[in-house]
Amino acid sequence: NTLAQIKDGYAKEIVALEDKIKNESASLKKQFEDKKITRSQYDQLDAAAQISADLQRDALTQKHNQEVATKEAAFQKELSEIKQKTQLAGIVDQRQLEAKQLEITHEQQIAKAIADYKGDADKLFQIKQALDAQYKAAQDKLDEKNRKEDAKKKLEATQKTADGLANDPNATFKARLASLEAETKANDEAYKARAISEDQYIENKRKNT
Repeated sequence: NTLAQIKDGYAKEIVALEDKIKNESASLKKQFEDKKITRSQYDQLDAAAQISADLQRDALTQKHNQEVATKEAAFQKELSEIKQKTQLAGIVDQRQLEAKQLEITHEQQIAKAIADYKGDADKLFQIKQALDAQYKAAQDKLDEKNRKEDAKKKLEATQKTADGLANDPNATFKARLASLEAETKANDEAYKARAISEDQYIENKRKNT
């Protein structure tokens, strides 16, 4: 149902409820007029009927508000997903895409926490702190992954250059030495970044000695 249909349905339910309350009140009054119940009984039953009527009105209002809130939440979720897809669609770089996905997920989690704990500031504060810490940890993990990839790519590039110069009869001694030094440095950096294992690190050092 659309929001308009929900509101229209609510209006119809109100009319039906008020008619029901009116009819019950008229029936009770007729019982008194026909002397089927005493004045005391009528007053007691009428008071109880008014309480019941108010409870029914409140229940109907709460039902309507819940339906509206559910519909609005569904709309906001759909809108958020569309915006997210639009944002991500324009990102070509894989690393930027991964970082943006983390950011969007974090924003969605914060928004959900605000909705879930809006009546409890202390719990909301705790949840926000936990989500921020989780986001920071995810960012650190992503940064570490990128550092490993960069270090490994740099090592592979320097190894390729060094191998090429080693097999090039026209390469100067100075050029070969510089390429070996660059490879040694890249090997150290790759090991420090945990992009390669200790065995790989040792094997690479052995090749350059």
